[in-house]
Amino acid sequence: MNVATAIFLFVMFPAIADAAQNDTFDIQCSPDPETKTMIADIKKKVDTTAEMQLTLGDKMDEVKEKVEGRMVSVIANTVAPNSTPVPMILKEVKFTGGQVGASSLYSSSSSNAAANAFLEGSASHWHSGRDAKGNGDKVYAFPHIIWYNFPNAFVPGRVSFRSRQGKGCDAGGCGATKYQFVGTNDDVCDQFSAWTVLCEDLSGIPFENKVSSKYCLVQDHIREPFKCLGVSVLDSSYTVYTCVSMNGIRMWKKEI
Repeated sequence: MNVATAIFLFVMFPAIADAAQNDTFDIQCSPDPETKTMIADIKKKVDTTAEMQLTLGDKMDEVKEKVEGRMVSVIANTVAPNSTPVPMILKEVKFTGGQVGASSLYSSSSSNAAANAFLEGSASHWHSGRDAKGNGDKVYAFPHIIWYNFPNAFVPGRVSFRSRQGKGCDAGGCGATKYQFVGTNDDVCDQFSAWTVLCEDLSGIPFENKVSSKYCLVQDHIREPFKCLGVSVLDSSYTVYTCVSMNGIRMWKKEI
């Protein structure tokens, strides 16, 4: 190839390649046979490159479809709706070594003390109505809170309790009809603590009878340990004055 031909190809190569790819180039415009041959070779290479690009594009689309399909399969298997849920394991706790408290008492008499509600196998009860010392008129508004401050914190799982077991009150034993199971880790555990609601029953339904229990199961996503746990009574079945009677409180912790 002479110098003139080389210069011609250098200057014209982009236009030649474009024309060759679009089949618009007339090789008769070439200045000599050698250049014609080179242009024909260029057109052949351009055509081959175009075919390779189309083939590569098809392969990439195929790979993309397979990858997307695999991802959908993995996600479906990960969040399968029929997967077996992890069971909740509960273990009952003992009311030992802690402190009992309540925001309201009917009187200072031991027959109405908050500690009565935590006794096992006893007919004794906690009865509220006045202030925390049992003083004043029986007009102390709900909520009335009773709590147990444990020596060590644990993740609460469930609470149960009954209404008054002895005589007095109404057919529902002055039992709670609306309540919340609550917990706090404040240094001072009392009615003014920052209470976290763990579960609740706002149905307003009285106890069916005096020997039946009400239960409240803590939601599974709650995994925070609490040291002080209680029942916040929002309403009761008794309508003469604001009060609640409670017996047989039991609590369970989650085994995590």
